[in-house]
Amino acid sequence: MFGWWRTHNIDDSEEDDATDEQIILIRNGTVVNSDSYALADVLIVNGKVSEIGKGLLAYEDTFVIDATDMLLMPGGIDPSTHFDFIQNGVRTAENFYSGTKAALAGGTTMIMDFAIPYENECLVEALKRTQLIANDSVVCDYSLHMVVRSFDEKTPNEISCVTNTKGVNSFKVFMGYAKDLIVPDDVMYNIFLACRKSGALPMVHAENQTLIDCNSQILLVKNIKGPEAHYLARPDLIEGEAVYRACTIANSVKAPLYVCNVMSEYAADVINGKLQTTKIPIYGEVTASALGSTGPPANSSESLQTAYIRSPPIRQDQTTSVNLMKRLSQGELTLTASDDCSYYIDDKLCYPEDFAEIPCGVNGVEDRMSVVWEKGVNTGMLSKCHFVAVTSTNAAKIFNMYPKKGIIDVGSDADIVIWDPQKFKQIVYQKHDQNCDYNIFHKMKIIGNPDIVLVKGAICYYKGVFKVRKGFGKFVKRNPYCEFVYKRINQ
Repeated sequence: MFGWWRTHNIDDSEEDDATDEQIILIRNGTVVNSDSYALADVLIVNGKVSEIGKGLLAYEDTFVIDATDMLLMPGGIDPSTHFDFIQNGVRTAENFYSGTKAALAGGTTMIMDFAIPYENECLVEALKRTQLIANDSVVCDYSLHMVVRSFDEKTPNEISCVTNTKGVNSFKVFMGYAKDLIVPDDVMYNIFLACRKSGALPMVHAENQTLIDCNSQILLVKNIKGPEAHYLARPDLIEGEAVYRACTIANSVKAPLYVCNVMSEYAADVINGKLQTTKIPIYGEVTASALGSTGPPANSSESLQTAYIRSPPIRQDQTTSVNLMKRLSQGELTLTASDDCSYYIDDKLCYPEDFAEIPCGVNGVEDRMSVVWEKGVNTGMLSKCHFVAVTSTNAAKIFNMYPKKGIIDVGSDADIVIWDPQKFKQIVYQKHDQNCDYNIFHKMKIIGNPDIVLVKGAICYYKGVFKVRKGFGKFVKRNPYCEFVYKRINQ
């Protein structure tokens, strides 16, 4: 049952003016947070959760949703997306509009993307430029991490300014992947130290680019130039070594560390080992692609193999994805991301003579939550509460947005996914809501999917129908010295 308390017809148009001014009552659902769950009604007023309890009464003109047999969970927070991103002259298939729209279809109500400075561009200007692109396009709330690509005498003040006045408290460095963004160890040390002094969180893309380049040259000499070479040049040792080095540098300056897109057991082992031997918090982010894919199907065409290229690569064995889910269930890894950086296949085929130039990245923003549910909850490795933690709450806590985000509680934003634990879906790229023309989870069967999605109290997705407006989402500012992160350092 779904309808107005007073008679009102649902308009099935693709776009509508989403609003956060409705009064909505969700009845008879099971509210699931990261630490508990209970059968309850949820009243939403002016985009916020106003009341939670049993038998709540509806105001006049209240919009009532019957959520019997459904789960009410905090909307997902995807801590790593790459929309409107250009790599090797090629722009991603997803922009801030299509990407956030696809996110809603999967139950994600907030994304976190990256502001990347041009060469010699200051951090503040890069942030403003990225916000101008996103602000008029996003259909759900968003925030940004800041990429730092160099260091000079001005950089500490820039980091402090962005952290304390612009609402960005996380700064990413690259050890591999995008060569024009890679920083050496001494620069990484100084950036981590500046983050520590400003109460910010350093983030790292961890790969040993020197070894990747050496391996790539060996493969090219052997005339191995196809997409398989990308994988062969990046064994898990290359990821694990870089994670170890980044953790060591962070520990030397007593800075917390967030390790992006963990793709191998080796990297997970390093993170867990460092957690046991250091006093700094280290957060491991595992991707949906690592948990739900083992690479291209056997005997795939070269174009399909190219579609699966990402960095670090998807490990092409049958044990890594299961074991990474076990690490997630045991708390050795902290949260999940899509790391969505998808391209059209033809755009990924534009460098046939040099696999090293193929734009890296795969889809995932739409399917992240369903994949984690299928591989985690349906296998018994994750409880419903732990699912909420790794898809929403932990990101909200780490990036200092909790309890505004990441929980269904009085006063929190009414970002809610009404989840049908029995809803069947088979992922097929021809029917997904992303722009890209492939899907690394193609033909995966999933039981448990979003049914209705609310953003700030507005119904933005209803059983396959979008009710969205460009610019409805807003930039979420985040303060420095997040207690969840820094309490361990300050002990």
